[in-house]
Amino acid sequence: FIEKLQNEINKDITIDSLENLTLNIYGRDLVLVDIDGEKIAIEIESNEIIEFDNLNNFWSYIDAFINSSNFGNTHKTILYLSDKINLIPKRQVIKMLEAVVNNEQIYWIFSDEDVRAFVLSMFEPIKNGINQELKKTIEKML
Repeated sequence: FIEKLQNEINKDITIDSLENLTLNIYGRDLVLVDIDGEKIAIEIESNEIIEFDNLNNFWSYIDAFINSSNFGNTHKTILYLSDKINLIPKRQVIKMLEAVVNNEQIYWIFSDEDVRAFVLSMFEPIKNGINQELKKTIEKML
């Protein structure tokens, strides 16, 4: 499998490069690797690589969303993250959904089309696997 990863993403991956194996919100495997400081997320299903991307700026965008202090920042992070939902570990998505409820900056602009669509894209796949209170709160918002 490591050879397959090497060929597919054109990087020298070793067993020591593998940092974490987790699930994304769609229930697919998400392998996080570190190759000489370059962090890459690889989505895998049935031993096939679905998608991969460099995560070096990725975590800062997730943190920026969770801790958003202004509307512009929220829209900027959504623009960057919206097509990468499948590469975000499920536990991080749950933290992001909690921020939708707890962060006033996000809460106030929830009705903006891009914010609502982004939240929905995170919420729908995992709504039955999250805290019931969080689920009910987001359902009321939707």
